[in-house]
Amino acid sequence: MSKKSENQQWTAKDKTYNRSQVVKYLIENESNSIQIRLPGEINGEQFIIENCNDSTICLYDYSNTVSIDDCRNCTFFIGPVIGSIVIRNCQDCRLMSASQQFRTRDCKRLDLFVFCATQPAIESSHNLVFSCFTANYKGLQEQFDEANLQVYNNKWFNVYDFSIDNREKHWTIIGSPNGKLNESFCSIPLDNDQLNLSFNPLTSLVPITEGITSLNDDDASINMIIIYSHSSLTLHNRIESQAGKIVQEIQINLKQLALLTTRYLDSESIIRNILARTLNGKEEEIMLNNEKSRLAPNQSIIMLYRGKFNDQRLNEICRRILCPGQMQGRCSEIKFKVIARNQDEFIFNECLSLIFDNCF
Repeated sequence: MSKKSENQQWTAKDKTYNRSQVVKYLIENESNSIQIRLPGEINGEQFIIENCNDSTICLYDYSNTVSIDDCRNCTFFIGPVIGSIVIRNCQDCRLMSASQQFRTRDCKRLDLFVFCATQPAIESSHNLVFSCFTANYKGLQEQFDEANLQVYNNKWFNVYDFSIDNREKHWTIIGSPNGKLNESFCSIPLDNDQLNLSFNPLTSLVPITEGITSLNDDDASINMIIIYSHSSLTLHNRIESQAGKIVQEIQINLKQLALLTTRYLDSESIIRNILARTLNGKEEEIMLNNEKSRLAPNQSIIMLYRGKFNDQRLNEICRRILCPGQMQGRCSEIKFKVIARNQDEFIFNECLSLIFDNCF
């Protein structure tokens, strides 16, 4: 949504809005205030934020696109966005957001906690710090679904810089944002019973990842958990939701493992391709055949870890979560693989394969 002329009209695709219609999708000229939009108040419309100072602005709903312009020292929380979040000419701001695309231009000193389904892009910006989206509240999963976003496909760390001046690096990433979280979002109210908002990494809807660029930090062992989907729609939806619980349990019980990245994929060859390309600082974009689908038959959730594997402990965690009551149903297969790096290749070694009967 963008300004059209001095007559205070806005256009969005084939629609034209006057100011009275658009005011609930616009926050402007705020200073030292807290502005909140609750679930159901945006419902997939486009949203504008502009000319705000020293304010906290939270959109707890899904939107079409969101633009943030000319803001200073503000804190933003932006719920799932179907298209893009565009931030222009902003300084000294903190933002947590989830979107298909993420772009900044002419910005300085931003702390960004991002879920982005594609490669985040920056231009003519300086001192940007990227971290992983770390939040949850009532209805967030349903809003991700409405925005066609898949929580396991987060490329927050794979930043592309369009800046003409490439003599210096304009951005950095922080793989473990715990300390930065409290500092950046202390102004956001957490006492809304309707939302039950939390920034606890252990309960985040989006798995907290350190970024696949961490592969280049040292030669520690790389391990992969592969959770396969089921041919039954009901069962593979259940598998998808339970995979998040497995991630949380590993975070709590196996602290020696660091989750680098998660992804929906459908073949080992694609996994090899991605890992090999990361050695040269490049990551191949992987698009599902049906972008609107979530986990589908013959696909899998890939969880790539760095650190020492404990096969027995992982076995216990998966059995407890996937087969809590030994309910009747078909078997489910979980595979653990250890990956060895040999120069520019990654070698897959079968570590453990668990077949759980009567699961789900």
